[in-house]
Amino acid sequence: MTPIGETEEAAVDQMLDVNIKGVFFLCQAVLPDFDRKGGGVIINISSIFGNTGFPGSAIYCATKGAVTLLTKTLALELRDRNIRVNSIAPGWFETPLNAGYRATDEEFMRRADERFGGKGAWMKPEELAGSAVFLASADASSIMGATLFVDRGWAAY
Repeated sequence: MTPIGETEEAAVDQMLDVNIKGVFFLCQAVLPDFDRKGGGVIINISSIFGNTGFPGSAIYCATKGAVTLLTKTLALELRDRNIRVNSIAPGWFETPLNAGYRATDEEFMRRADERFGGKGAWMKPEELAGSAVFLASADASSIMGATLFVDRGWAAY
């Protein structure tokens, strides 16, 4: 996490490349195959921070918000081709990328435990899988352009 005044252009470019261009061009790349098959499902990964701000994360929040709006736009654009587009907005998941943060920010961890009734904010990656399976299934055939928050209620605050 870097405050806006300390964020370097290379970091902004990398975030734009991964979080916006990567998602956009991956969605574009699957279209010929989905058209041949008569449809398909795209599930983008946004973030709870695509819906709210977080100090020191301006470009991350902005790019994840862009993923959310891209998802809505593509859902409308592709529905007549029988392609459903939704996104999942994960909360705090334990990954190698955030291990250092989890280990050093004791105050955050204490507040997260209070906020989430002792269960804590950090979830295991496997807790996300069921949401993706559901959105890809026929049970979600009428869900288009939605963002499913998997965040232990974080976005409800």
